[in-house]
Amino acid sequence: MHYKKKRSKVKQMAKSAKQTDFSFMSERKAAGIFYMIITPAIAVSVALTFFSARKAYPFPSSYFLIVCAAIQIAGWVIGLAATKKMILKTKEILAQAKKIQKIQDRLIMSVADLVESKDSFTGQHIQRTALYVERICKKMIELGYYPDELNEHTTQVMKKAAPLHDMGKMNIPETILEKQGKLTEDEFKIIKMHPLWGEKIIDKAFSGIEDGEFTQYALLMALTHHEWWNGNGYPLRLAEQEIPLCGRIMAAADVLDALLTVRPYKRAFTIGETMNIFADNSGIQFDPLVAEAVLELETEIAYLQIDAINASTIAEAKKKDSGLYKDAEEN
Repeated sequence: MHYKKKRSKVKQMAKSAKQTDFSFMSERKAAGIFYMIITPAIAVSVALTFFSARKAYPFPSSYFLIVCAAIQIAGWVIGLAATKKMILKTKEILAQAKKIQKIQDRLIMSVADLVESKDSFTGQHIQRTALYVERICKKMIELGYYPDELNEHTTQVMKKAAPLHDMGKMNIPETILEKQGKLTEDEFKIIKMHPLWGEKIIDKAFSGIEDGEFTQYALLMALTHHEWWNGNGYPLRLAEQEIPLCGRIMAAADVLDALLTVRPYKRAFTIGETMNIFADNSGIQFDPLVAEAVLELETEIAYLQIDAINASTIAEAKKKDSGLYKDAEEN
């Protein structure tokens, strides 16, 4: 697809991802219609009963009172029965939906783990970046940034979609992913294709399995997590607000974890060094508001990083003189 068409598609997808589905179940609609009909009927019967009792209308009071009472009782009985049925049906639907959701969540993580298994140097990367996405979103909500797009619901959707951001790496040879040295120009061109490949894989694998909102977020996060705020990123060279917010947040989480961990071509940076990089690149590589949220999370990130890695991995990282754990302990 031509890049101009792809950029237009990103804008359309970002717009649709912002829309929240507030549709209700058919049982609720049916119950609502029922109460719209039965409630006025009961109200009318009560009113007529009152006026008849006061002899405001020349109705045979005894018969009329019996009829009105019967209507009211029938209405209440039918209403309660309908409500009970609706509640039971709703519980059954919710239980089934929860079961399906668990299966879908396991599928997502299994696919993401498969991608991660290709690169022995990025263990637990998907779990950590998902956690960083969640923390960044919550900090931005706390700071009052992008209130039209960020809330608890969108935070959880982004966290769930984050593990799929590197799906495109499935198409990259392991010799390139694990190369311990500078990549050649041709190798880097291959690396730069993985966001486009990731979008295609997610679209093909998850459309129809997951809900549309999740798929849209996952597609956008995979496609745009290497775009830069100043337009110098890849693959589409989007800039500023052209980059979907979920992509800007995913970009920060991805870089954050890359800096803090050992890679074939680099040592792990310390927390202090990492925060300096984010401060220096605010408004260049990163959305300034996203970068500010990361800087606000400095202490929390240090301890999240330690908690996410087991004791043996910590010992190995110390042997490699990563500096991360010493810095964290001093804080």
